[in-house]
Amino acid sequence: MARENTSSSVADDSPTSFAASKISLPPTGDIVRLLTLSSGCSPTILIVKKEFLISYGYLQQIAEQRDGEWQRLAAGGHLESLVGSIFGGESYALQDRDALISLVRIWAMS
Repeated sequence: MARENTSSSVADDSPTSFAASKISLPPTGDIVRLLTLSSGCSPTILIVKKEFLISYGYLQQIAEQRDGEWQRLAAGGHLESLVGSIFGGESYALQDRDALISLVRIWAMS
């Protein structure tokens, strides 16, 4: 006869209210400074910078109130130029550069 497991682990049915839009984001200027720090062009450093940029961009998209500087950088083409300068110097980073530029163009439209 099969018996249900009703041990001490009980599922918490309360709604989780994680609202990423309420997270206090660092200023865009700080993000730009971190992205442009010259710490070599190793593939690992560029992967970290790519993931960092994507994460920050995503959080800006879902934020209740976006950073005005972020919006100006994206809409004015400066963010696209920044991506080109960070990821355009190494042949192994060209695909990432192209994908990030496409993403930046989407951010600029929204």
